[in-house]
Amino acid sequence: MSVDIEGAEDMALLGFDFDQYVFRCMTIERPSQELKAKLANNGYCLVKEIPGLDSFYVHQSFMDVYRENVHKFYMDYRRIRSQ
Repeated sequence: MSVDIEGAEDMALLGFDFDQYVFRCMTIERPSQELKAKLANNGYCLVKEIPGLDSFYVHQSFMDVYRENVHKFYMDYRRIRSQ
């Protein structure tokens, strides 16, 4: 899921029912500290933040698959670069 709604991210997500819906991955534009805390409390791990822009989160239930995919990507990249 990607949330970029020009400053209304908190309005949309602070009241969101994260018990009912789980997203494997999310990008959120400029989440507030309050929203970051809510995401962490609901099992989302901050993977990458571009200060002042976007933050990338992965849900803890998907973290093993995410790590495996990242590892495979870099191993393939190294293999291709060495050819």
